[in-house]
Amino acid sequence: MSGRTPSTALLSDAQARAEARRTRTRAEMWQGLVEDAWQRSQAATAAGQPGEALRWLDRAHRMLPGDASLTAALAGALLQAGDAARAAALFGPLAHGTGGGAAWAGLAAALRALGRTADAIEALAAGLRCSVPTPVLRALGDALSQEAGLPGWCGLDMDGWVHAGPARPAAVWLDDAPVHPAWSGMRGRLPPGWAAARWLRVDGFIGSQIPVQAITAVEGIVEARDGAVQGWAWHPADPARQPALTVEGAGIALSLVAAAPADGVQLDRPLARPWAFQVPAAAAGQAGPVSVRDANRRQLLGSPVDAGLEGRAAAALALAVRDGAPGMPAWADAGGVPPACPVRAPALDVVIPVYRGLRHTLACIDSVLATKPRATRVLVIDDASPEPDLSAALDALHRRRRIRLIRHAENRGFPAAANAGLRACAGRDVVLLNSDTLVPPG
Repeated sequence: MSGRTPSTALLSDAQARAEARRTRTRAEMWQGLVEDAWQRSQAATAAGQPGEALRWLDRAHRMLPGDASLTAALAGALLQAGDAARAAALFGPLAHGTGGGAAWAGLAAALRALGRTADAIEALAAGLRCSVPTPVLRALGDALSQEAGLPGWCGLDMDGWVHAGPARPAAVWLDDAPVHPAWSGMRGRLPPGWAAARWLRVDGFIGSQIPVQAITAVEGIVEARDGAVQGWAWHPADPARQPALTVEGAGIALSLVAAAPADGVQLDRPLARPWAFQVPAAAAGQAGPVSVRDANRRQLLGSPVDAGLEGRAAAALALAVRDGAPGMPAWADAGGVPPACPVRAPALDVVIPVYRGLRHTLACIDSVLATKPRATRVLVIDDASPEPDLSAALDALHRRRRIRLIRHAENRGFPAAANAGLRACAGRDVVLLNSDTLVPPG
């Protein structure tokens, strides 16, 4: 037994708790409360107490209303509890904001429960256009098709199968060309080269037309660290699928699957599942850059990456310092008066790199067009957006000569998009804006 008296022990414990409170920030304390509420909701669910689980989920969401995963969990619990109206109110902004088949499926189910069949069909179609056909989407498609007297629904997966139900479609189109899938049950295998198409169309079926690249898209990041190549990747249309990648460069050509959960990566997307990968330094090579590509030959953000650059630069610098090589950096004289610069009224451009977010991007562009001086040009860099509606809206603005548009064939990241815009505006001053910026008058 301890030699402390009860009163001494209580005092010591109280001091320890007070010290713990003093060393935690307000944000850490708030996060601890949210995590506690979440754990209690999970425990109540495991114990078969849905009402108690819902109460704790509601508490966690009130403390952290902007968390997409918490919002999705609460909306799903409300739908199961029969509160379809509140579930729809939560699923709606989630689906329109971060997208994802799960959010659209939840919204469709809630709207169907409210008797809003037409709205439910619209939500279901949006889900089928951005997600592989999950069992929930399939069940909703069968039910809503029958209720609305429609021939059926259609979907696409990442292996080139077109799915349909409850009836098999008579015709399938890739872009403007009819194709004849090899049907097996209620799914048909598309011909080779299908992934190069822009659209899959099944006339009259819910979900048509499907943007092919939205289904096959891979998002991720690659970087060099300590001579190794590492990063993470995931399929937004099929989060449970582990991405297949290729690594190619001087002296290296290998295939790998990103298969380890990337636990340290936080994505503000409900049910997002990033998968980690690593190529050890011994295999990454030291001779130059390597490219990391997905199954459709699209490079991940950050690729190509040179894993040996840091080591080669350090070795070269060490040799230059040792040998006193000419051209080495020298201390600059920061004294004196800076030279006078001519004062002029420069021409001005606005550069807006864009990747996703139709509503926020169009609001940004509208605010710029409403307030810019007459001579100011607006240049938008479409960094291979995975959202067809956003790309179409930018095309329309470009055709009306409201904006200038540069489109990247593959996603290169914000710095590369910004630099492309700056290069296109050579000789003019530039205002660089994020695509969710709202510009006030003046």
